[in-house]
Amino acid sequence: MDEKQKLRFDALSTMEEKLHKEVQDKIKHEWRLSYSIWGAFLASSAAILGGRLKFSQMPIEPVILAGISIVIVTALHAVFLVWIQKSLQRARESIWKLRKIMAEMLDTECESKEFTRRVHKQISMYVQVSISFLLGLIFLVIVSLVP
Repeated sequence: MDEKQKLRFDALSTMEEKLHKEVQDKIKHEWRLSYSIWGAFLASSAAILGGRLKFSQMPIEPVILAGISIVIVTALHAVFLVWIQKSLQRARESIWKLRKIMAEMLDTECESKEFTRRVHKQISMYVQVSISFLLGLIFLVIVSLVP
């Protein structure tokens, strides 16, 4: 490998490292948002059960407000998760392509299969939305039971 090829290989390697860091950062953000939503549902439920949150003079029925909130929060959470998974897929595909180019430069074999990870098959996405929805339902039950 001559000097020009080595510089190109190093540049590709740097790009691959940056993309890998981007993937890791996006995964952290994905889970932080999920934890925040879950924490908000649990904190609201605890505040209601502890008597710190009262619904005495609300212009709308608390159960209706809670139900609307659950639907909106869960839907926005799902939209965010689909967006982040698509973004992660693009970054992972780019990493795979860079690794393939780098392997060719080294005259070695790269993974033989094409990148096949798909957004709709990401179980963690469904798990996170399901947990948000279930915690929302618990919040709704608490709102409906507490006077």
